[in-house]
Amino acid sequence: MDHLFDIQYFECDPKTRLDEDTPLHIAVRYAIEKDPEVGAHMVTMMCDAGCDPRVPNKHGQKPVDLAFNNNEIKATLQQAAYIMAEDLHNTDGAGSDGGEPSDSD
Repeated sequence: MDHLFDIQYFECDPKTRLDEDTPLHIAVRYAIEKDPEVGAHMVTMMCDAGCDPRVPNKHGQKPVDLAFNNNEIKATLQQAAYIMAEDLHNTDGAGSDGGEPSDSD
């Protein structure tokens, strides 16, 4: 899966035709229905790679809405949504250009 996210212009939020689910929706369902450990790892990797957990499917459900009682997946998705909403991808404390603040007014 890591190799997919390294491909230039890889779209990590395409929607399925039937339910307009994103890959995150599918990974959450996999975790709930088949393998919670592998599914949680997939969700974490996808969020780290930039998949957007705020995208709803055609039923208005975001991936977090499908997590039911899996608190680990819920927390991962909520954290990723917060980071995207607040644009906190740059965590080194520098400005967006990585330079020092300007002295000009």
